[in-house]
This record gives sequence, structure tokens and C-alpha cells, in this order.
Amino acid sequence: MLVNTSQAAKLLRISSRRVRALLAQGRIEGAYKLGHIWLIPLRDGRPMVTKGVRGPKSRWSSLVRKPRQENLIVIKVVQKAIKNNKHKNLRLPVVSVQPPNSKAIHVHEIEINGPCRLCYSTQPRHDKGGASVWIETHFGVELFLRDFETNALQSLGFA
Repeated sequence: MLVNTSQAAKLLRISSRRVRALLAQGRIEGAYKLGHIWLIPLRDGRPMVTKGVRGPKSRWSSLVRKPRQENLIVIKVVQKAIKNNKHKNLRLPVVSVQPPNSKAIHVHEIEINGPCRLCYSTQPRHDKGGASVWIETHFGVELFLRDFETNALQSLGFA
């Protein structure tokens, strides 16, 4: 038995446009065109669709985060502090600066003294904070805390 594209679409439970795309790729076995109409043979009451091949592998999978280097400073925004500031009317520092071989320092503002790199990863991070976007630099970073009553910045020095 032979059917057209709309009948084949109903049997396969897909759109007729998708059936035409499969026909254009040559993935429906035994189908042929008679004038302007596609005729599609049925096997066991359905058209036979061959498996397709996937496209090229995504380049994102090759962008896995590189291991941390020794003198690297990592800067992250702490989303939990932003939410607490908004909902509890607080003014907590929201920038986390992780100098090499020491604990993170939380500040309001930073100044990066040299080139830096903004990084993004789709892989989940297992460290505290779980950021997927961060800044890395090998150069010194000047840290500031803000006094909100006088609106003055207090320098904490360099990290």
C-alpha cells in the first residue's frame, strides 16, 4: 500500500513538514516522487524510516575548565549575598576574591591591575558558591569595602 506525506505523518505521529524533510534526506525507504506527489510504501502499517546521523560534535564540550594554576586569583559574584541584600535589606559584600592558597575575601568592589579572563563553564562546580561564571587573573587585585553611611571606600590592600 502507498500513502502520501500527510497520511505518513499521521501514521508516524509527526508533522508533514518533518516527513518532507526525511524524504529530502532519503531516510524513508522505498519512497518515490510521481509528479509533485510523494508516494511512500508501508511495512507493517507504517513507513520505514532509517536512522539519521548526528551532526558534528559541539565545541562546548571541549571547553572544560582547566585546573587552577598556582598564582591565579579567582573572582566570583556571590548570588546568595545578593538575594539576602535584596530580601532582608542588608548591605553584605557580594564579590568573593580567592587569592592563591588562602581563604576567600568578600568585598564590595575590586580593581584588577592587569589583564584578566572571564570564564564560563557548563560543568557544575563543586566548590562553595557553585558559580559557573568567574574572572581569573595572575595580577594583583585591590580590594575595597564600602561604608554605606559615609559612602566611602575602605581599601583592604592587594590580594
